[in-house]
Amino acid sequence: MLKVLEVFNKSKKLFTKNFILTFSLVILLVLALLTSFYFYSKYQAFKNTSNALVSRSGESSEVEKILKSVGALIELPQGENPTLATVSDKTKLSNQDFFKKAENGDKVLIYTGAKMAILYRPSMNKLINIASVNLGSSQTATASAVTSKPSPTKSKTYKIVLYNGTATVGLTAKVQQDLYSKTKEFEVLDRDNASSDTYSKTLVVDFIGNSSVAKALATFVGGEVVSLPEGEKKPENADFLVILGSDQN
Repeated sequence: MLKVLEVFNKSKKLFTKNFILTFSLVILLVLALLTSFYFYSKYQAFKNTSNALVSRSGESSEVEKILKSVGALIELPQGENPTLATVSDKTKLSNQDFFKKAENGDKVLIYTGAKMAILYRPSMNKLINIASVNLGSSQTATASAVTSKPSPTKSKTYKIVLYNGTATVGLTAKVQQDLYSKTKEFEVLDRDNASSDTYSKTLVVDFIGNSSVAKALATFVGGEVVSLPEGEKKPENADFLVILGSDQN
């Protein structure tokens, strides 16, 4: 009888040890599976978002082609090689102000040194948006552009005044609305009439010496950058003056 009890106790202890070991292994396996699933989900989310903007910085021939086209529309920063990316899924970027008007196939030039980003549409040879950015590297710029945080982040808004240089009533309001639909880089401080209503061309006057932004503004309003015309008064607190000509009609 004692031997039977002894055997029973040994079997019971062995069963308990095996049960604890098996249970521990099951717990570890479940934890490993949960951890793997978590990181896989994070990877898939990052992968899906990254697909919205495809980097092309390594393809020099395409970069040169885009730079030549954009350089004909706006003065580009010198002495810096930009990062070029292509919008491949605009729906994943629609929550960012810079990409509000983006279409698939649009190109993004990112100058980290000059703190400037340009959204360009090759199919129309048109600048869609220009913004000042504050980024540390090309890689940071590309990564930020495909996350939920708005990027590029606008760091400055330029103040402009619109003068109506024609006899067309309401022209400055029309141009202001059109400008705001294209970019949020400029704030219209005031609208007034020019000293003359016989301007045939739209003119942009730069008061802060920023030729890149002045040329961008001229592109948006369809004008050219000039010095302040004789007889026109310089508006207070304005970075730029736009004198609208009859070419706006």
